[in-house]
Amino acid sequence: MMDEPFKIVGGAAGPLDREPRKGVTYRIDWAEYWRAFCEEHGEPVPFEGRLLFADGWTYSSSDHAGPEWPPPEDGGRLLFMRRSYWQQRRHMVRTELEGLRDQAENLARLQESKGLPLRGSISYSSGNGIVVEKVQGPQKFADRAIWLKGDLARCEVELAGINRSGKLMG
Repeated sequence: MMDEPFKIVGGAAGPLDREPRKGVTYRIDWAEYWRAFCEEHGEPVPFEGRLLFADGWTYSSSDHAGPEWPPPEDGGRLLFMRRSYWQQRRHMVRTELEGLRDQAENLARLQESKGLPLRGSISYSSGNGIVVEKVQGPQKFADRAIWLKGDLARCEVELAGINRSGKLMG
């Protein structure tokens, strides 16, 4: 039987925060925890100084270690938060889509005078951070635009459903 076998590093101080024995140390990978949290709950949006997820969970906006908060039990507050999430997400998607269209048009004009496809990178924000992809030509812009249009449609569908359910509650 092992008595206090290891120290958890990076966690809150408490009964498990003990000096290591026999050289064993467990290090929490908070960035990995954050990525897993985003995989479980989706991409967050800023909300009242925290990060809000579509299911009502919120998370610290400044630290991968949290804290995190479950959805509120109050149905009215949860409805407000879900509506806020999809409105903010729709705004973010529209803004990115408009910027992407402008960049794609500029790239197409520049490409007209070149003999080979232009090479570069495209970067965009995801729930897990900034994604940078090496690209050749404008195809990645088109691919991202298609994805954003689908996401925009999902925002509209979710908001319509929330608005319907809100009318039923009120």
